[in-house]
Order: sequence, then structure tokens, then C-alpha cells
Amino acid sequence: MRILCLVPYPEGEAPGQRLKFEQQYATWRAAGHTVDCRPFFTPDFYAILYKPVSTLLKIRRTLGALMRRWAELWDARNYDVVFIFLYVAPVGPPIYEWVLHHIIKTPVVYDLDDANFLPNASAANPLAAWVKWPSKIKSIIPWAKEVIVVTHHLGDFARSLNPNVTYIPPTINTDAYVTKVHRPSGEKIVIGWSGSHSTSPYLKLLTPVLQRLAQRDDVRFKVIGDAHFSIPGVPVEAIAWKEETEVAELSEFDIGLYPVPHDPWVLGKGGLKALQYMGMGIPAVCTPYGACLGFIQDGVHGFFADTEDEWYDILVRLIENPELRQQIGTTARKLVEESFSVKAQGPVYLGILEKAAHG
Repeated sequence: MRILCLVPYPEGEAPGQRLKFEQQYATWRAAGHTVDCRPFFTPDFYAILYKPVSTLLKIRRTLGALMRRWAELWDARNYDVVFIFLYVAPVGPPIYEWVLHHIIKTPVVYDLDDANFLPNASAANPLAAWVKWPSKIKSIIPWAKEVIVVTHHLGDFARSLNPNVTYIPPTINTDAYVTKVHRPSGEKIVIGWSGSHSTSPYLKLLTPVLQRLAQRDDVRFKVIGDAHFSIPGVPVEAIAWKEETEVAELSEFDIGLYPVPHDPWVLGKGGLKALQYMGMGIPAVCTPYGACLGFIQDGVHGFFADTEDEWYDILVRLIENPELRQQIGTTARKLVEESFSVKAQGPVYLGILEKAAHG
């Protein structure tokens, strides 16, 4: 097959792409298929996307990308299947998708990640909420031959519009994510969080808990993905995310944090942070809400905590018990290998593309 991927972001940059279908490109190519990836945001545009730079500059770049999309859409005639992640363009109604379905008629596989049918905008781009047109998701789903969702909640939504829906969770490259060897008692235990500037406010839900833990002399705190993150009274090592150092930085964690608000937007998230920790044999402590409820058994693959005291007590228990950290980490790693690895989900992705292209 010739596969055209119309995606928002450059390859290797956004976790929603990088730890999902981008990891499958090598498998698709090894099967003899051609894969061409066309991002809406070019690398230079992506570099300023979430920075408070000139709004006019962002508008000019957006208009240029919209024009380029028309040429790429016309080129879709030469492909067997088009893989769309989220949207062809991040602004406006689904004009490109309509043309692709009704005029060009190349079969589409649509991958829905996050509850993008709900209004949402980055603080760096407040005007985006006016032009994102989140309702277009409800039009795109029926036009697709096959739909991929990252959570069962999104699956329920998508099946109300299209019966051909498959759940594929975020995936971990278990060849790259190596199992952690946990520190013995007496050494400082690293409590960590990994994400992006857009989700780092979730970590501040644990401010009272982290402030209490900061009184201990056997812990330290690390944040990956938001180099400016801080909490009063908590000494945090905050660093920017880099693909080439991600695994090495994660391996410093002894305990991984995944707090989320009880918010409808969270129901569209696949629990990627927790799976990253688990894939490295790091015990994850998570809010009992959303996708994690579907794959973590409390006290077996990780832990759930909701109240301040629950978070504090579970974290103290893990800090003081290296055997427990090792036991939970080992069980979590096995689960990832069996169900949430690139190898486990690779045939599912490929089967969906072949079904869409050939019926």
C-alpha cells in the first residue's frame, strides 16, 4: 500500500503521535508499504507554536500551512489509504475532510486522541478556541472507513457515529524502555513526573502532598517536560524534554506520579504517562479516574490515590519499601509487554490500514 499520513505535528515531537502510530512506521515499511508523513505544523512553526510570540506571525504561518494542505490533499489521489490523526487542519470546519471523502474518495483511517470534540485551547494561543471548530469531529468520524480511539470512553462516542471503531492504547517501545533497578533503602528516592507544559498544571493538584514530602530528607523531586515548573517549598529539578535523553531521565525515577482532575477532557486521555512509568518497571501512583482504571489493578500494577492523605500514605509506603517498588514495577512491566507494547499492537494497526484500503 501507499499510505499518506496527514498529522498535526512533525515526527518525533508530540507524545500523542510519537508514542502511538509513529512507532509503527517501521513495521508498516517492513511489510512493504510506502509511508509518507505530512505534518500541518512544520518543524520551524512547531518551535514557536506554544511560545508567546507574535500572533501575526502565527497567523501567517497558519495561512501558509492551509494553502499547502490543499496541494497535499490533491496528492492523496495517488495513495491507497489516508491516515488522519485528529484533523487535516487545526482550524475551521472539516472542509479538507469533506473534499477527501466526497470528491477524492481515497479511504480514510481516522485516529482520535483526546476529547477533541470538547472546546479547549492553550494559554499561549487563547484565540485558538474561537477557530478550532471542535464540532467537526462529529462530521469526520462518519466519513472514515475505520476509526481508532485511545480510550474506551472515546470508543463509546465514536461508535455512536461509526460502527467501525477499534481501541488501540498508547504503546511503549519495550526495546528502548529498559527495566529499572530500584535503589535500596538509605538512598534518596526520586519521585517524578513526565509530561508537557500543557499538562504540568495537573501536577500542582498534589501541591500539599509534595510540600509534606519535601520535609523528608530521603526524597527528591524531578519534572520532565516543563523546565519552568515550580511549587513553593518544594525543591524540584525541572528539565525540558529531549527525545535523545528521555529514557535516561525517566530511569532516574523511583516512583511516577499521574494526578489528573475529575474533568471530562481527561476521559479522552489514554494514560500514557502511567504506561511510560510502567514500561520501565517504575510503580505509578494515579488518580482513580479515566483510562488508568481500565488497565491498572490497584496494588498489583500500580496504586490509586484521590485524597491528600491517600497520596501521602501510598507515597511514603513506596519510599520506605524498595521491595514493594520492585514488585509493582516488575508486574507493571509484564503487563506493558503483553498488551501495551509496540510489538503487541503493531498487527492491529496494520490490519486496520489494510482493511480500509482493500475492504
